[in-house]
Formats: sequence, structure tokens, C-alpha cells
Amino acid sequence: MSAVSEPRRWLFVVARDRADVTGFMSQEAFVDPDAAVVEDRRRAGRRRISSPVVTERRRGERRRLQVAEHIARYGFAVVDVRRGQVIPPPAATSSGRR
Repeated sequence: MSAVSEPRRWLFVVARDRADVTGFMSQEAFVDPDAAVVEDRRRAGRRRISSPVVTERRRGERRRLQVAEHIARYGFAVVDVRRGQVIPPPAATSSGRR
């Protein structure tokens, strides 16, 4: 029987136009065995045709993480997969004053 591997903890999602960042983060010196670096594959919003929906089957918004916002602002997003949240870069959380 094969052991089921646990998903990686960290997911680094890098903007498609930032190959330099993807390359840097993919280097052996950077990659943690508990992390994965992926390029953002999204091109546009999924719903292109606006049509009325008779009944909404979903219970709520599934895309609750601010991945797109972080990619647009910083060029990448760091997702803590186990907690299901986006981690802001250190520069975004510090006030910059001492």
C-alpha cells in the first residue's frame, strides 16, 4: 500500500509576465520541500457571458483568497495551503518606520 503524501504547505503563485521571479523562486537554494512555485494560469474571468441563473447551486463565493489582488500588486502571491489564506509580503505588513 502506498502512503498518501500530504499536500505542500506553501504555494507561490507568480504572475505570468514575471518569468524572472518564477526562475528565482524555482532555484534549488530557494525552494523548500514543503513549497511549490507555479505560474498563474488564469487569463480572464471565467464567466464571459452574462446570463440569468434560475437557481444558484453554490453556497457562497469559492474564490475567497486575494490571490489575484496580490499578484497584481506584488507580482506574486504566497498561499498557506493548510490554513487556506494568502500571506502578505513582509513589506506590506510593516509600517516602514522605526
